[in-house]
Amino acid sequence: MRQFLWGQGLAWGCCLALIAPLDAYALSGQVFRDGNGNGVRDSGERGVPGITVRAFVNGTPETLAGTVTSGADGSYTLSGVSGPVRVEFEIPAAGCNADSAVDFSAPNAQHYGSSVQFVDGADTGIDFGVLNAAEYVVSPNPTMFTSFMYGGSAKAGTVSGNAPALYSYAYKNSGRAASLGSVPTYPGEVVSPGNAPDPVVVLKQQQVGTTWGGAYSKQAKRLFVSAFLRRHAGMGPDGSGAVYMLDPDAPPSGTPSFFNLDALGFATRGSGTYTATHPGFSAVIGSNSNRGLGDAPNTLTHDAAAFGQVGKVSLGDMDLSDDGRYLFVTNLYDRKLYRIDLQNPTAPVVPGAAQVKAYSNAPWLGLSCASGVARPFGLKYYRSKIYTGVVCTGESGTASANNTRAYVYAVDPESDGSGASIAVEFPLNYDKQNVDALGTPKGWFNWTDNFGSLAMKNAGGAAANPQPILSDIEFDSDGSMILAFADRAGFQLGYNNYAPSSSDTNQYSGLVGGDILRVYKNPGTCSYQLESNGQAGNLTSSSRTYAQDMADYGAFLHAGPGTPNGAGSAFTSYTDSGNKRREFYFGDYAELNGDRYPRETHGEGIFGSLALWPSSGEVIATGMDPVADYPGSGGTYKLSNTTGARNSGYNLYDDTDAATYMLRDQWGYASEVSTMAKSAGLGDIEITGDIPDIEIGNRIWLDTDKDGIQDGDETGLDGVEVHLICGADTATTTTANGGQYYFTNAAGGNATFMGSGESCVVQVDNTQPAVGNRKLSPQNADGVTDNNPVTDLRDSDAADNAGKAEIAFTVGNAGENNHTLDIGYERLTDISLVKTVDKASAKRAENVVYTLVATNNGPDAATGVQVTDALPAGVTYVSDDSGGDYNVASGVWDVGALPNGGSRTLNITAKLD
Repeated sequence: MRQFLWGQGLAWGCCLALIAPLDAYALSGQVFRDGNGNGVRDSGERGVPGITVRAFVNGTPETLAGTVTSGADGSYTLSGVSGPVRVEFEIPAAGCNADSAVDFSAPNAQHYGSSVQFVDGADTGIDFGVLNAAEYVVSPNPTMFTSFMYGGSAKAGTVSGNAPALYSYAYKNSGRAASLGSVPTYPGEVVSPGNAPDPVVVLKQQQVGTTWGGAYSKQAKRLFVSAFLRRHAGMGPDGSGAVYMLDPDAPPSGTPSFFNLDALGFATRGSGTYTATHPGFSAVIGSNSNRGLGDAPNTLTHDAAAFGQVGKVSLGDMDLSDDGRYLFVTNLYDRKLYRIDLQNPTAPVVPGAAQVKAYSNAPWLGLSCASGVARPFGLKYYRSKIYTGVVCTGESGTASANNTRAYVYAVDPESDGSGASIAVEFPLNYDKQNVDALGTPKGWFNWTDNFGSLAMKNAGGAAANPQPILSDIEFDSDGSMILAFADRAGFQLGYNNYAPSSSDTNQYSGLVGGDILRVYKNPGTCSYQLESNGQAGNLTSSSRTYAQDMADYGAFLHAGPGTPNGAGSAFTSYTDSGNKRREFYFGDYAELNGDRYPRETHGEGIFGSLALWPSSGEVIATGMDPVADYPGSGGTYKLSNTTGARNSGYNLYDDTDAATYMLRDQWGYASEVSTMAKSAGLGDIEITGDIPDIEIGNRIWLDTDKDGIQDGDETGLDGVEVHLICGADTATTTTANGGQYYFTNAAGGNATFMGSGESCVVQVDNTQPAVGNRKLSPQNADGVTDNNPVTDLRDSDAADNAGKAEIAFTVGNAGENNHTLDIGYERLTDISLVKTVDKASAKRAENVVYTLVATNNGPDAATGVQVTDALPAGVTYVSDDSGGDYNVASGVWDVGALPNGGSRTLNITAKLD
């Protein structure tokens, strides 16, 4: 702003200018993934790389002082920037780890400042929260669901049929469930009862039988579970192609039937007469009775054909699209990915064949595997792609891990599968820890349908042969993949049960050997890189080193993938010499026994399912023996996503359940045949989530230079009453904390009526005292007119309508917060200047005194006021009383700040020439 005033009498001229001082400083902060939308970075919330941060300094026009992109951990620093600045955070379109189509400013922007912030001086902690609706979990202790696999026929009215099939429990549960009692785990040992909350039985075996896949719909508040064939345990009443749907808050008493792929014409098994085939594979699944499954939990069964059928018939993993419209499932029989249109996300409709889409041209269907077959299983819908986990099984070759290979394909849901790309591929011949500390199988093995070819069957009845299934996929907040590998043998074997051959009546107990791997997403190249030697991008495992383990135990306990010998299809092995390759998630061991920590009994205890709560900073996985001193148990591990360590464990079942049928195993431990003990006894894990609320608003400010753009030194107007009008609904709030205002439709919020797609108006009465009849700034000064939360960041969006400032906008979808609806008012600083001379006339060589009085008549405070005085010809400067604020050479009087109603006086003495 600049004003010019001209004096009279002794020829006088001056001008006024408002000028802000400039200070150099460094600006820094963190961009973080706000998983619970509270506007605060919680300890487990990860940084977001790839966000553009810009700082603008004042000027006409303003100047871009610096641009930087947030790093791998979400941090950024802008150095050498001067003065008060406006800082903008831009979420890129289709970026590596953020996409403006699905990522938005987090709610509760009053805590972190929104996507446009104003900073003065050297500042750190200038953070920005990013929200993805698909990852939003607001509960501080969300509910989990896990399927439970129980031995027997699953027949209604029997012990087996009344056993649990689906549990729910709180995420933070840890320890041993109280109902599991206090039966000693070792002979003569006294064990305290469990002290953790019990899981809740949601469904029984007679309702659904064995299931693996799970998907929770936030839109419908419904849970989907899918059939899965597991040896020694009965399938549900709707068969191998069944997908069940239920309200977990009001579980049904009968079978929660939804649809069946077989009934719709998409076979999940072969047809014909059941034959108890072994060794080899038969596609015909027998009834639970055909399979010889008993009603009592201690019934020993051969269940012969199921040994070769595991992973080759029925259904695998499931997942939902973010909008809740489409359900995806893998058909293990035809090896295809399917999409089922639920038609109404909030009230799913039973589909017909027309609502089922098969991805018949997916590339893995024609993939040439070394001595094996490409078999899909795990799924994850992530950022508009459906990621599918596939393993080359090596099942028709010799026993060599060189024939097994893992792939993750990114499939466009709108395609027929033909354009699917390989996100990552790698061989499974990496160093992998022993299944048991007693020298049992190490590494992965080819798939086998022959019990006789298992790598281990010892005299004590322990059996193992780790066969890889890429069973589950999660994405961490930094875009990295977390891959779970189930051990197929974990589903082929049971606990203290028969071999598939009717001539073998020895009892065998399976030891599972699954694994978890981390695949880093490079934010610079957008490529995925498998962990190597315990390193995953910028993260390093906190596992003990090779040297530490060898010194203490004489064995290396945390082996994992090493350095790849190539990329893509050329990646065939790991080049590191010796057994020195560390794994990232080293906390995936089992049976942590007090004084033996960290020397675990079982190095790879993973069952194969994952869930991720973004705010926790950890991944939760199913596995055996998750709690110390309770062998033969199953439950969940919580593993740190930054160190790979075990944070806690929770037992859902174990072999010391005093409330059920008891036996004694070969070591004298208490046990029960009905659970699967150290073989895989749990299916997928699902975590409940929430549909994000919508928050709109941002800032009303004083536009000092009247250009319609928010500058770094322009202050907000507090105390302004703001109205939101959506049809007949209205809400009111008042600006605070630098002119900020927000409306939210959150429960208990100030605008619960605001709905997605609704046309609304933000309105401010310009006559209210807090506005003071100021004039509106120019609308859309930066040329952007759409009020888009990504692009329309910095200008005033309001138009005048009969004395009211109004912004018309359309409410976005859930989570699409719009923090860019800004209103500028031109700053009113009515500064007057009065100059007088102490004499009307004077003689040559006589002194005269000029008096200048600068007054701010408001209503706003003025800063950086300067008066430029050009003394008239014929006089010579003598002195002044400014205290050094008057520059005689330039004639500038530095008045400085003037509050509303404030004034300052300058007396200049001059001699007449």
